[in-house]
Amino acid sequence: MIKKLYIFIISTLSFIYTQDLSGYGSFLLISPSAKATSLGNTMHSVIESPAALFFNPANLGFSNNTSFYANTNTNDNYYGNYQSFGLLTPINQVNIGIAVSQLTIGEIENYNDEAVYQGNFSSTDLGVIIGMSYSHKNMSWGISTKYMNSVFSLKDTDKSEAYGVDIGFTSKNFVSRVPLIIGFNISRSFANIDDKLSKEYVPSKVTLGLKSLQDFNTFSFAPYLDIILQESRVNTLNWGISADYRLNQINLSKVSLFFGQKGYYLENSSTIEKSELNQIPKRFNLGVGGQLKIGTISLSVDYSHNISDYYMKRNFITISMIF
Repeated sequence: MIKKLYIFIISTLSFIYTQDLSGYGSFLLISPSAKATSLGNTMHSVIESPAALFFNPANLGFSNNTSFYANTNTNDNYYGNYQSFGLLTPINQVNIGIAVSQLTIGEIENYNDEAVYQGNFSSTDLGVIIGMSYSHKNMSWGISTKYMNSVFSLKDTDKSEAYGVDIGFTSKNFVSRVPLIIGFNISRSFANIDDKLSKEYVPSKVTLGLKSLQDFNTFSFAPYLDIILQESRVNTLNWGISADYRLNQINLSKVSLFFGQKGYYLENSSTIEKSELNQIPKRFNLGVGGQLKIGTISLSVDYSHNISDYYMKRNFITISMIF
């Protein structure tokens, strides 16, 4: 109880000084997997997976198996190509993970100050996250470090680099006999532009994540909710709902349905302002998934489809393996 209170106090003090939602690094807010996308980018949507590094490093815990995932978008109309992959390896009570994400946007039109067309250019954002967790009984603690790099193909364009650290805590509880997973994550980032420290950077935030699981023989149901705070105020509410139907109890085969919404959605941008946030549409996503266990290997395939927008659409497919 004392440890849980300590994490809560640190979280409360931290979000008072968190930065605003603007600046370099917005691409990290893109979902790392199809399941996470369909469940509203919620913290516990990818628990016990290397993709957890994008939300809470403590969720690397609670697993005794090595796992790998690879994710890509299936449509490339305007918002570029996005890929993400990661690896999780357990060592006794310590789990170590690495995750990589990349967003490449090409054929961006370039105009000078007189609105004269100067040709096209491209941008590439790369993020690398390395983290570890320690779990004991029903609690897990985690820490991760991030490196982010943004490059434009234009000449005489600034190259930006950024660094970040996340500290997380997750606890599995029972409230009135109802299972409830509670997680806290503190995220703080710093940008280095032309050898100067910039405060215009995302994401620096505190997230409270909740998940409950209800089992009904071969059917299970789980609601998810994330409350994200920045500058001492609630900035985003993300939520999701998942339903699983187990086809075979012996090989753990199952089919899944996911549905959720994430609050704000930022594309690759170094100049986005607070005033623009309300103009970015909220996103509803629907996903399906399947899991099959063959021997000691569990294979999962998930697909996410955006159902709320026609133009600002990005769909994902993810393949993951547990050894």
